[in-house]
Amino acid sequence: MANVRSKSGTPIEDDFKSSDGTPIVIDITAQEAFAIDDANVIFQIGGAGGVAWGGISGTLSAQLDLQGELDLKADITSLATVATTGAYSDLSGTPSLAAVATSGAYSDLTGTPTAKRIVGMTFDGGGSPPTAGSVGYLVCGFTGVIDQWAIVADAPGSAVVDVWKAAGSIPTNANTIAGTEKPTLSSQQLNSDTSLSTWTTPVTTGDVFAFELESVATCTRVTCEVRIAETL
Repeated sequence: MANVRSKSGTPIEDDFKSSDGTPIVIDITAQEAFAIDDANVIFQIGGAGGVAWGGISGTLSAQLDLQGELDLKADITSLATVATTGAYSDLSGTPSLAAVATSGAYSDLTGTPTAKRIVGMTFDGGGSPPTAGSVGYLVCGFTGVIDQWAIVADAPGSAVVDVWKAAGSIPTNANTIAGTEKPTLSSQQLNSDTSLSTWTTPVTTGDVFAFELESVATCTRVTCEVRIAETL
């Protein structure tokens, strides 16, 4: 345990030499207390007014606790620009981001799934071949591109179906979209095609489709469908 000594005037190193532990020396004139550290640096302790900034004697390196804290501080001259701007663009070695990372738009994504939707019509003759020239209508509720037609019957036979389409109005034969590749059965029960080289394939929400049974033989029930890759 430290002992306490007193003297008049600021203490010197010899005032702290003792075999009874490290003493505290009090300057009775100035009413200030002093101690000495392991590096023999004398410093003021306590006091009503505390130690004024700049009043610590000795070298900075001798103030071990203060020097330790200062050593933990970063040298701002070595900081990257991003440390002060906070901007991702100022980072180095970052991965290349797809457009969607900044736009947030689904259309900028790559490798997204494609939804396949079906529109179609069934012609049922009730046990006899249905009436040639019959037309059925429906309204499409989505946007996309036609990528296949298929036709199927209840039994092998022959049938031809034309497909018409108009934007928001009832289509007629003049609005055919099937070109020279109309869905056809020729002594078949099932047929399909994905080439569609003469088809008009874009589809928009609100388009009206019409399916016309141009001809039929033997079959009593014929279903024609077009498959659409929906735009998500």
